[in-house]
Amino acid sequence: MLLALTVLTLWETFFFQARATDVMYTVKDKSSVSIEGGTAPEGSSATFSSNGSTAQRLTKGTGQTLTLTGYNGYKITKLTLSMKSNSSGGAGSLTYSTDGGSSYTTIVSDSKFNSSSWYGSWSSSDYVYVEKDVNITCGASNVIFKLESTENSLYCLSYKLTYEENETPLGPTTPTISVSDAEIAWGKTFTVDDSGITGGDITVSSGNTSIATVDGLEITPVACGEVEITVSTAEDETYESGSETFTLTITAPTGSATMPEQVVFYESFDDCDDQGGNDNLWSGSVADGTFSADNTWTTSYASGANACAKFGTSTLGGSATTPGIDLEADVVYTLTFKAGAWNGNTEGTYLSLSATNASIRNEANTAAASFVTLTKGAWTAYTLRVIVTDASAPATISFSTDGGNKRFFLDEVTVSRETDPTATVRLNRYGYATYCSVLPIDFSTTEGYTAWRVNSIDADGTIHFRRITEKIWGGQGVLLYNQDADGEHTSDVTVRFANGTTVFDNEDSDDANDNLLVGTTAPTFVAASAVYGLAGNRFVMSSADGNIGANKAYIPAGCIPAEVKEFSFVFEDENDGINAVNAEGLFDERSSKPERMVNGSIWNVAGQRIQRMQRGINIVKQGSAKANGKKIIVR
Repeated sequence: MLLALTVLTLWETFFFQARATDVMYTVKDKSSVSIEGGTAPEGSSATFSSNGSTAQRLTKGTGQTLTLTGYNGYKITKLTLSMKSNSSGGAGSLTYSTDGGSSYTTIVSDSKFNSSSWYGSWSSSDYVYVEKDVNITCGASNVIFKLESTENSLYCLSYKLTYEENETPLGPTTPTISVSDAEIAWGKTFTVDDSGITGGDITVSSGNTSIATVDGLEITPVACGEVEITVSTAEDETYESGSETFTLTITAPTGSATMPEQVVFYESFDDCDDQGGNDNLWSGSVADGTFSADNTWTTSYASGANACAKFGTSTLGGSATTPGIDLEADVVYTLTFKAGAWNGNTEGTYLSLSATNASIRNEANTAAASFVTLTKGAWTAYTLRVIVTDASAPATISFSTDGGNKRFFLDEVTVSRETDPTATVRLNRYGYATYCSVLPIDFSTTEGYTAWRVNSIDADGTIHFRRITEKIWGGQGVLLYNQDADGEHTSDVTVRFANGTTVFDNEDSDDANDNLLVGTTAPTFVAASAVYGLAGNRFVMSSADGNIGANKAYIPAGCIPAEVKEFSFVFEDENDGINAVNAEGLFDERSSKPERMVNGSIWNVAGQRIQRMQRGINIVKQGSAKANGKKIIVR
């Protein structure tokens, strides 16, 4: 009763002297205060914490913290604490912060309670008022008062603030945006921590969406590398706008040295936690753990191994199908994975591959790939290509075995968009190759060859080739030609695909639509005498039923006039004029070695033998008989 009476007497004194700009926060317990008099700013609030032996008593090393929110635009001019101490002990300090606790200003430095810095004498029975004049200009950040004891014991019952409106209100406060550089492995996500951010609405953006994309505060890697991430806050009535940037480094996942630049699907199986596979255990009591994956797979007889997965049992085949993957039409994708077979005497090593809305092809893109051969008791890394057949729906990729004793381990499955996809084509010793791809091709820049289509064939057997210098859509047959072929050695050239191209130069031109070369994207059956295919340095008629390989081109026999017995090639280049080739050998007036490229002799109309073709009429003869000479015009 004595304590209650004392507190009431103190409050009555405060209350009747208080102005509207006074407010008293009284300690209720270790985690709260209540307003026992006066008026706090509209919309403000106060939180409290104490780690003392009681809510009011502070022993050595303990303290109280009063945190005020919503005092922006006000100035605190006086702080009055209701305090007492031990009869001959008690010391501490009093500080405040206006930036949310980043820094503190001293009101009372560490000193004994009986010093002039505090009350000036000991007071162990009654609470007394310790008044301190202050000049605290409040901004948008929280205002924090911290009372700390350095000697037993101090007591604090209440905090009375005298405040007034600031004559010069503070403008919008600079927001606090605390970010720092970070590093994650590809396949993981990164979430921006907003606990250290003050200000308006938060926006996170990526400086390179080909490396990382952003959804809200979550960042998803697309490729390995470094990307600048910008965290911005919008302006509001309290804060001005602001932004900070940090570097996010995305590394290859564990066990991989590199990661393709444009990954659209990745599975690590890292959450599988048992023995088998990556610990070089391939048989016995292993790989019986719970199957766990980064993505939602459709599986049969799946189990977890050592950061990889196993499929199938001793009696049943296993399978694994990816979730739907969004792939673009006319884009080359690379499929990489590593797989190994269970190490058993009767174990199979045939792993089937299939896809929906896509075709899996070998790395050279010359044939479909429906299976791979595994190695028992060891990993093998595989690289294949994926070509979209229907972009209207997501693609899936499946790995499977049929029947028992065909268990397989699978790990590190990646599908990535190739940034500069190419294919290697071998030209024969005469500098020729026919070619066709299901993918668009970019012939605007070529090295070591030129590309041509057949636009017409005359009754005398002259085949007119028109130069291709643009991007063309897939499926077209073309002739690749190296004018500097020496007649002795083959050469490999690079064909560059037009990745993702959907609009093509001159696609409606007569040149493109009248192309007589028919391409093959898969092995194609042809009947005897039905087509003319490239053989060495000439086109010859098919002599028997058979197949033309994938990625080749031929001329249908119906395009060849019936009276034609031999062919001449005329390469019509809009930039370089017309160059002629006879049926028995290649000649190009730009060649540095014409004598190696013609099987026969060249004569002018005056009957004189010449070393190379000239503009005008040239007569090319085979053997010694003049009657077999063929006239070729070079303009």
